[in-house]
Amino acid sequence: MIKVSLKTRSPSLAIKRFMTVHSTCESLFEGARQGQVIDSYWQELVVVDEMDKSKTKLTLSILLDKFNLERNATHKSMDESRLVVKRFNQIYPDMNANAISGVHIREFKSSLLKYLSDSSINKHLSVISSILNWANQNSYLTSNWHNPVTGKNIKIKSSKKTRLPLSQDDLRKLFTSPIYLNQSRPRGGAGEAAYWMPIIALYTGMRLEEIGQLRCEDIKTEGGIYYFDVNNEGSHHLKNTSSIRQIPIHSTLIKLGFLDDVWTQKGYVFPDLKVNQYHRRTQVWSKWFNRYLRKIGVTDSRKVFHSMRHNFKDALREVEVDEALSDALTGHSNQSIGRRYGVGYSLQRKNEAINRVNYPVVERFLG
Repeated sequence: MIKVSLKTRSPSLAIKRFMTVHSTCESLFEGARQGQVIDSYWQELVVVDEMDKSKTKLTLSILLDKFNLERNATHKSMDESRLVVKRFNQIYPDMNANAISGVHIREFKSSLLKYLSDSSINKHLSVISSILNWANQNSYLTSNWHNPVTGKNIKIKSSKKTRLPLSQDDLRKLFTSPIYLNQSRPRGGAGEAAYWMPIIALYTGMRLEEIGQLRCEDIKTEGGIYYFDVNNEGSHHLKNTSSIRQIPIHSTLIKLGFLDDVWTQKGYVFPDLKVNQYHRRTQVWSKWFNRYLRKIGVTDSRKVFHSMRHNFKDALREVEVDEALSDALTGHSNQSIGRRYGVGYSLQRKNEAINRVNYPVVERFLG
């Protein structure tokens, strides 16, 4: 048997290379049948894995490249992992992964303490741990290997910031601000996104990126009910599979004329949003919005755009919408086995629930 690496994970490229190698192997076999010696041909065909421990150092950089070939990671995640490995290499250049000890990890952690938060440091350690665990599972490390990262994470203090919903006074400040009273459209607000995105968040509980990546064709109607079709098709990015859902459009948005604006457009609902290097449409806008909140007097740093998702969950509780239906509307995953069966709540049932949500202080100022 002759075993040859095609040196690619691309199916199309592998097929092309296979045909060449297959033809060569067939020639070798035919020659062998006629009594020819094939040792010299065999030497040409053997491909030495670049991971051969006797010839190549198994550095984190090499292992990360191999790891990335297998995992279904985003460009952002890969870039973040490369940054972690780069920082590790700045302290321990070209260190063999088998030689990385708990002492090295401890010293790496100590160096990060000078300029990173506890949670960021833990993410760095998690990246290294994941690379090493993958390498061990794929037999790149010694048989007696143990993970040097184990037990090195920093315990996050209980005072860690959590997001808070906007208070009634916060909502008053937002919806009496120039954007709503004077039709002001700040440059950083990306046109009509400044006006509509906070309202959509309050009345649907949608995540910021879910709103920002909406296309006009994602707004649909069925049985007289208009709804947002939150999906992961095309360039859309969702947090998880439970985020795929249909969310009825609250009557308040319809009364304010949201559908009138949408039907006149094609493409993205909010085309003026600036896309970042990872093709996310709302990261830049999020920073602008948080600055805007501080400017109008919402000074608590725990209150951000995501706070309105908390407002929506609280509003559902106030009108006694059960938690399972609330999760279906907001795209929260639930571990209950029973909830994994069936197709979920009907659009009609969700429409009835969502239209029970109300914010008197908001509706008073929006008219």
